[in-house]
Amino acid sequence: MPANEITDLDPAEVFLHRKVANLVVHSDLNALRTIQHAVEHLFVKPIVVVGHHGCAGVRVALRGLRIGPAAHWLDHLPPEQQEDMLCEMNVIEQPGNVTLSTVTQDAWARGQPVAVHGWTHGLKDGLPKDLGLTMQAHTELADAFARALKRYPRDDSAGLVRATHQHHEFLAAEAEQVFMTAQATAHQA
Repeated sequence: MPANEITDLDPAEVFLHRKVANLVVHSDLNALRTIQHAVEHLFVKPIVVVGHHGCAGVRVALRGLRIGPAAHWLDHLPPEQQEDMLCEMNVIEQPGNVTLSTVTQDAWARGQPVAVHGWTHGLKDGLPKDLGLTMQAHTELADAFARALKRYPRDDSAGLVRATHQHHEFLAAEAEQVFMTAQATAHQA
């Protein structure tokens, strides 16, 4: 389904970059350059990472030979619900990576308003689902992750939720460090 139909916008109002499994990683110069162009030249205010239920990239990870403790944590769910949950958890992770990019950090250091969101949508109905993940400043990363992860089962016998929270706390600390560097650079310019 076209992104403008999901968001109920005109085609010219959506600047889109598609990625397999919606991964945004620090070494993906194509994604980072796309974000940079959107923020610095088009002055895009909302950046929305949108995944979808039934994502083939997540399905490959889920059904691969080894996926670590997630296999134990998800065993009690039917396969379709497992895939949907991992799709959502992946979408929760990727906006955090967007906020850690120098592009987003530099924009915030300049005082430019940028908000990063995480959504999913179902392939069956195409309706967007806000995962409750919105960050408008580097200081919001840890709280945004904690709020978004509250929707998942409390049975954490495999330690996945605990490990995910610890990872997100690490990302929040990293965001603070990156922002301080960006702020110092902005003041020097």
